[in-house]
Amino acid sequence: MRSQEGIHDDPVRDDAEVVAEIDGQPILWREVKARLSHPVAASSVDRRIDALDDMLDRRIRIAKARAEGLEQDPGYLRAFNEFRKVRLINLHRSRLVEQLEPSDEEIRAYYKENRERIWVPEQCKLHVVVLKTREEADAIKQMVEAGTITMYKAAQEHSIIPASDKTLGQIGWVSQGSGFEGLDELAFSLGPGEIGGPVETPNGWHLVQVQDVEEAVYDDIEDKRTWRMARRMMIKARLNEYVIGLREKSFPVEVYDDRLSYHMQKEIDWYKIKEETGTQPPEKVYEDIDKLRGGGAPSL
Repeated sequence: MRSQEGIHDDPVRDDAEVVAEIDGQPILWREVKARLSHPVAASSVDRRIDALDDMLDRRIRIAKARAEGLEQDPGYLRAFNEFRKVRLINLHRSRLVEQLEPSDEEIRAYYKENRERIWVPEQCKLHVVVLKTREEADAIKQMVEAGTITMYKAAQEHSIIPASDKTLGQIGWVSQGSGFEGLDELAFSLGPGEIGGPVETPNGWHLVQVQDVEEAVYDDIEDKRTWRMARRMMIKARLNEYVIGLREKSFPVEVYDDRLSYHMQKEIDWYKIKEETGTQPPEKVYEDIDKLRGGGAPSL
């Protein structure tokens, strides 16, 4: 492995070739190769040596930990068992995803039916000044366009919207179709920096400046990003339906709300008393809780 020429032998090198031994145990080429997936690492002799050295060090530490009986450590066993559960869940989910994979026609139909949940409409970041009359709005607009006053100053000194003196007329991001029809139409016809209006709503006469624009996303099923989003959402919905079916048919679930509420409240009481009285043994805290509640826990 230390010769540059050996790198060129990779395509024909046997994965089972022994490249090192530690305490009589072989390390195979495929194990080292798995750590060299990045082209830069695979083409560097030094990176290969580092990968092998790291593997040797890990094997030595693992062997030493086993020799000291750490595989029976309660913390390790808990973590290992939890890992096994997570790995089992992920494996089961991966297989389910394969089984639940929708066809192209199903994805298109799902998008058509759920477009409003998937599609993110165009958004504008708006700066608004609201006046009582059209005449006032026209006058302020002329002053802003002439540069004698800014939209910030106009909002602070002239807008009739409460708290405009603090917000300076900045109302943040709004989605297309979420406001008054005329105001919405005006706002989404402007480009960044443009000022439009005045336009009337029940709140008064509005001058609008667009500060920034975010284009609509997921609005065309033929777009790759939209297709991936629709597919993910459809598979997630199918997985949820599958789990609900398991609860209803294969693994009946019953939740005892009164008992759950009792123990949740007991935890809240425990922390409350702990804060008020300082640290106490848990047994003493639970005695105090039972005195406060006037009874014991429901029988489990």
